[in-house]
Amino acid sequence: MNREKVENMSRTLALCVLMALMLVARPAGSASQPLALEATIVLPDTLGRIDHLDLDAKRGVLFVAEYGNNSLDIVDWRQRKVVHRIKGLNRPQGVGYSAPTDTLFIANGGDGTVRMFHGGDYKPLGVLKLGSDADNVVIDPRNGHVVVGYGHGGLAVIDARLRKVIADIHLPAHPEEFAIDPANGHTFVNVPDAQEIDVIDLDAGKQIAAWRNLRGAGNYALAIDPKSALLATMFRDPPIMVLYDRNKGTVLGTSPACRDADGLFFDTQHQRIYASCGAGEVSVFTIQEGQPGGYLAAPPVATDPGARTAIFVPSLDRLFIARPAGTYSGNLPQDIAGYILNQSLPGPAGVSNNATAAILVYRPDT
Repeated sequence: MNREKVENMSRTLALCVLMALMLVARPAGSASQPLALEATIVLPDTLGRIDHLDLDAKRGVLFVAEYGNNSLDIVDWRQRKVVHRIKGLNRPQGVGYSAPTDTLFIANGGDGTVRMFHGGDYKPLGVLKLGSDADNVVIDPRNGHVVVGYGHGGLAVIDARLRKVIADIHLPAHPEEFAIDPANGHTFVNVPDAQEIDVIDLDAGKQIAAWRNLRGAGNYALAIDPKSALLATMFRDPPIMVLYDRNKGTVLGTSPACRDADGLFFDTQHQRIYASCGAGEVSVFTIQEGQPGGYLAAPPVATDPGARTAIFVPSLDRLFIARPAGTYSGNLPQDIAGYILNQSLPGPAGVSNNATAAILVYRPDT
């Protein structure tokens, strides 16, 4: 073998070794991560639990209900800063923005009210009293009505233009996450204290079905696929995702998932499901032919402990996750809210300390 061939082989061997070293040095799973962290937007002077989020797409601002702070922050997600704060609320939990009426609806768990504000200057527009524990807010995509879960078991339907309650629907216990089918108005409601998923006909103003014999307890997060008959829900005990045919109420498949789930979203563009969890990760499920329900669990994406409340906005192709300040304690009872603020916990309960509250902005990585 001549000298030139030996040198060429040596260079080739050296290049292969270098490439192998680069692959070994690469963080595990980085090549296949379905979500990339794009930005961290700090929420100054925000302590306590953070609850639901919503978006004003025209102005490009995100609404953040700060339950423990008795405030709501308006965040310009492109400029990556808080541009306004509404103070003096009473344990705000749910928030919904009505674009046709340019009205912000904030549900307060402390006094059971829904407070309304103008979307341009955030001036107060009035208060509706529901009774107690006003929680999740969902805008009906068919007619713009504002639906609020509250109390020991109720859905209040609000006419956004008239700013008044036009229907009140009874449920067996307090409703958590719910979703409205844009085709017919059927509303699927997680009712964990009753250990069921209820189906409501909004137009008829009544419950039409109850799915019992669930696969677990703590069914808080729920979502529907607008392009198919799929419904997904997350259980906290055990931590699993269950897929249903929402027209029949039948189980199509189950999959292990992250602990302390709070947000669940279909990403139809990328054929995925995201579940945000307080344990500090996002469970990702991808379309997989031949699997039960058509989805298969993919490697999770690490976030921050306690970062569980979220919103996925398909038009922006972004997943926003709220991270509270403080130490997350995922093995405490659910009614302790999952967070011990500004102090360390002994032993395995104290997982991580987040110095500041923030919104984590993730972009689906294709």
